[in-house]
Amino acid sequence: MRTLSFFPLLTASKCDAALLFEDIGNTPWHLVKAKTASAREINPALAHFQHQTGARHAFHVVFQLPYVARSCFEADAPVIVPAATFLSQLV
Repeated sequence: MRTLSFFPLLTASKCDAALLFEDIGNTPWHLVKAKTASAREINPALAHFQHQTGARHAFHVVFQLPYVARSCFEADAPVIVPAATFLSQLV
């Protein structure tokens, strides 16, 4: 079983937030920014947080998008991911 730690991140203006998940050994693994409504563009703060932390993956998780049968962990750059897809791959 994988052990993870997570930490909230905020921009200086405190208007954008994301969660940083760390793997065993405190290695940044992925960032998550969640939205309830459909998103057409990735929030630029997510790419900023990925660059600053060195996280391997950055996900803009959207609850109202349908499941997609594709691994979200193939992407290295920030990507929009349906919540059902993201959650199904954390096991």
